Amino acid sequence: MKFGTFLYQPQPAEGVDINFYRIKPESGTVGTPNPNMFTNIAVFGDNELAQKHPEWISISKDGPAFRRLTPPKVNGVNPGNKKYTLRWDVLCMTNPEVRNYNLKLIKECADKTLGISISSQHFADHGFCVCPRCVELWRVSGLNWYDWRAKTVTEFLKEVKEIVKNKPLYVNLLPDPVLGRERFGYDFDALAEYADTFVIPMFSKAYPSPWYWEMLARAFKSKLRKPVFTNLYVRGPNDDPKQT
Repeated sequence: MKFGTFLYQPQPAEGVDINFYRIKPESGTVGTPNPNMFTNIAVFGDNELAQKHPEWISISKDGPAFRRLTPPKVNGVNPGNKKYTLRWDVLCMTNPEVRNYNLKLIKECADKTLGISISSQHFADHGFCVCPRCVELWRVSGLNWYDWRAKTVTEFLKEVKEIVKNKPLYVNLLPDPVLGRERFGYDFDALAEYADTFVIPMFSKAYPSPWYWEMLARAFKSKLRKPVFTNLYVRGPNDDPKQT
């Protein structure tokens, strides 16, 4: 058994097998690579880019993939979504500017660090994205909606693997082993062709029902054809250490 940690600072922790530096978390801030650590990059979850370019946001019929439902508007675009409670702002994954920006960062980090971990490399949730570009790409593909979304997510991971080359590639998956395909575009078997290891974040500040997390871990272990790590929450930015 191996233990790792995801850190928001580029200083490795002692006593663990793998240290991941969250060089670009979903906040969108970008740090400096540490050659002695693995690098985690949040791809389409990017609050900072969403504020600068709200026209790049992922769209559903219930609204854009912003976190908030309250004012102010972001460059004239109403924030929030009428249906989904999103953890962060999610950009459209077919947007070429967003893709190129992240692929460039992934390459820079892969060249300098021990390996790459990516997260939020998928669609925001059910019903995303129905921007004109995504709808047209889906239409010309000849695939049904869910197959097209899964193909889009898998092809992005293939691009990442080609960039990372022989460095280890860890792929984070949100913890839904049943509806992951319909919600996020996960094709577990197809993703396993390019991922070296899967990481399942199962975050809570209390963990009052351990059986629930054990059940999720076992479900993913049975479905995924590559090694699986579970990622538990200890403390994040701005958390009070006395309350976590």
